[in-house]
Formats: sequence, structure tokens, C-alpha cells
Amino acid sequence: MRYLVAYTANDRGRDALRLGVALARSFNAELDIVVVLRRDDAFAPPYPPVGHTEEILAAQAQRWLDEALTLVPSDVVARTHIRFAASAAQGIEAAAEEFDAGLIVLGGSSAGLLRRHSIGANANTLLHSSSRPIALAPRGYEPETIEHIDVAVGTRPGAPHVLAEAVQASVRSGLPLRLVTLVDTGGHDTAEAGEVAASTEAQVRDLLDRTVAETGTPSAVDVHVAGGPDVPTAVAETDWHDNAVLILGSSRLAERHRLFLGSTAGRMLRALSVPVVIVPRRDDSSEGHRA
Repeated sequence: MRYLVAYTANDRGRDALRLGVALARSFNAELDIVVVLRRDDAFAPPYPPVGHTEEILAAQAQRWLDEALTLVPSDVVARTHIRFAASAAQGIEAAAEEFDAGLIVLGGSSAGLLRRHSIGANANTLLHSSSRPIALAPRGYEPETIEHIDVAVGTRPGAPHVLAEAVQASVRSGLPLRLVTLVDTGGHDTAEAGEVAASTEAQVRDLLDRTVAETGTPSAVDVHVAGGPDVPTAVAETDWHDNAVLILGSSRLAERHRLFLGSTAGRMLRALSVPVVIVPRRDDSSEGHRA
């Protein structure tokens, strides 16, 4: 299994690399660390007009990659690559296809808060078009291993496929699994909110039983239902482990086998302090992607 880390020589790139290392260790994967440089456009001369700069940029990028390798522990296999493309997102997607990467790991933008997610332009493009799962590192990510898998599961169509991805990852890695369900309790009194939460938990447990019967049994499974008047409040009510990763599904607006970050997932991201993996949309006839 190979995971692609989209690297830049700054704190966000190092966040992505640290997350890549943690994921590689926990899921027995190798890393392809990639720097994407902009390709010269023959129809638009560079400004200032200094001539072709690809060789100069490639030499600098290789120095960055050499430095990145010093941050990778000896127990993780890693390779470095330089690719030229019209855009970073295009180059990352092409490299992931070339390496048959099971996952693309990205850092956030420079505007994010510490321990929170912020989505830059390249990540935004990939989160609405990629055919492969995307892992996002919160700013200042530090853990060196993943020890828990969380998966956000609701009762809408598409939930079985996201849960199947998470169960498969848990069985393969031996890591404990927790199903996290966020319930909108706005407009309900305490008794009604409790009934809604109990009904939702029963549906989720039934879905879990059916998924486990088809996919396999994780070493440990827990179900957590968090209620609140809005998504950020429900997220805040959940105790998130520092060394966990959260799996999210794509919006129902996504094309088949493509990512599309939905509005609920977007609101969750802004409130989360743990790394997140967003998986492409599947259909009933498709098999789960490798994680």
C-alpha cells in the first residue's frame, strides 16, 4: 500500500508529513512524498523574463525533499518525487494515479487556527473532485501513530459504504473503532431529545451489525451519539482522542467514485482537532476503496 503526501517546505507541509507517517505506521503503508512545481507555459512568458527556471526550481525542490526525508522515522519506507504540472492539484492527482496511491495526505492553509482544520485552494479543488480518499492534517499535528478510528455515521443513504470503509480499516489494522453520530436536538425538549438520540443509536447499531456480518469484526467497537442545536456544538460535546483519525463520507452531490465535501462535513471540519479522511462516494455495486 502506498500513500501520497503532498509536501511543501513549510509548517503545513510538515503537518501533512507527520500525518502521513502516523497513517503509514498504523496501516502498514509506504510513503511517496511529492513536491509539485508549476510547469512553464510556452504561451505565457515568465515575469520577470529570466528564462527557463525548471532546473533551478527542481534543484531547490530536491533539497526540500531531502530535508523531508530526515523527518521520516527509519521504520517507515518513503520515496521522494518532483512533478511539474499546470497546478498543484492537477499534479497531485496525476501522481496519485501514477503510484496507485490508496490515500492522498494534505496539510491545511496558512490561515488556520492551531489544532484546527483550514482548507487551502489546492485542498478545496481535490476535496471536490478527487477519485481517491483525502486525509487532512489539522494545523500543528503531532501524534506519530494512529491508535483509534472514528467514523461519522448517520441514517441517510451512503452511510453503509462509509461504515464499511471504517470497519475494513479497523479489521485490517487491529485498531478499535468508534461510530460517532451527531443528532440535531434543536427545537426538542430534554425528553424528546433523549428519544431522538435513542432512536438514532438503535438504527446505527443495526447498521453496524449488518456491516460486521458482511465485512468482519473489529477488535473493539463503540457507538457514541452526540446531540446539540448545531453541528459545532455536537462536535464540541464529543471527546476526541488526540491519536485518532475520523473517517467522513462524501456528499450525496458527489459523482460516483468522486469526492465532494458536503456542508455538514465542512462545518465539522472547522470544529475538529483530529485528522480527517474523506472517502469518495460509492454505489451499491461498488467495493470499498483501500484505506
